[in-house]
Amino acid sequence: MAHSSQHHDPSGAAHHGHYIIPIKVLGTVFGVLVFLTVITVITSRIDLGAMNVPLALAIAITKALLVVAFFMALKYDNAVNTLVFSVGAVFVLVFLAFTLADTAFRGSLGIMDAETVADQQRAEEALRARDPGAALVAAATDTTAADPAIPVDGSAVFATYMCNTCHTLDGAASAGPTLQGIGSRQTREEVIQSIREPDAIIVEGFAPGVMAATVNAFGFANVTDAEFEALVDFLMEQN
Repeated sequence: MAHSSQHHDPSGAAHHGHYIIPIKVLGTVFGVLVFLTVITVITSRIDLGAMNVPLALAIAITKALLVVAFFMALKYDNAVNTLVFSVGAVFVLVFLAFTLADTAFRGSLGIMDAETVADQQRAEEALRARDPGAALVAAATDTTAADPAIPVDGSAVFATYMCNTCHTLDGAASAGPTLQGIGSRQTREEVIQSIREPDAIIVEGFAPGVMAATVNAFGFANVTDAEFEALVDFLMEQN
């Protein structure tokens, strides 16, 4: 009695039925997924700076492709399905790229939300009430140079650029490390570096990248040299 048999191969040729993936292949893919998961856990505990997000995404995308290609058998499916999946993946990558670009450079244009604007206005009003001359410091958030004849108050700069929203001077807990006694704990060069390069030294218990991502939202990108020096002087006085 004659009978017909169907042959399957991994080339994706037109065959009836589904290609049966060998257990050895599935086991190998599973091992790779476990290995990548271990790598994900290890790298999550290491600060790699700007490479944190790209590396995590690369591992996640690799794992997703392995699952789709082998466990969902897209590798052995019709080429049309592979094309549809690829087009969808490209669109996801494009949208993801725009999202990452937004989060990476958010604050670079000095855009502030309503709450931040209100806080800054209250700080400026308090400065005017305490010292009319300090209003000139609060208003100096543009590219114009400050009048060298007018002394700059470091505490006013500290309030104007909203440093006090994340840092306290009395040791109280806040979003950022306290600056109490910073003048006796760090040299002037270290204080300058911590402002210019906030991720150079990360205080234990605080996440990297936070200050770098938010500092310009308060207009600090426009700080003048006189303001910067006055701010450093003020911080060095915190003994």
